[in-house]
Amino acid sequence: YEAPPLRAIVTSVVLRGEKLKPAGYPNPKTLGEHMKKIRIDRRLFQRELTDILNVDTVSIEHWENGNNYPIKKYLPSIIDFLG
Repeated sequence: YEAPPLRAIVTSVVLRGEKLKPAGYPNPKTLGEHMKKIRIDRRLFQRELTDILNVDTVSIEHWENGNNYPIKKYLPSIIDFLG
């Protein structure tokens, strides 16, 4: 017995709506929260942002958590990053 050939069923699905945000996704109010939001949107780790801004990871962590604020010399690169 020989089985009949299978036919491929082609279907397309279009999903509409907003992509779900990860837990802890910020609703930015401070500069650090804006940085965190953009970093998450661009799927960057903090250590990748340190290379972009030429700062250490602890600085990024402090800025995002509101424990500290960047000094003036980092503002131009932060503004470039935020777009």
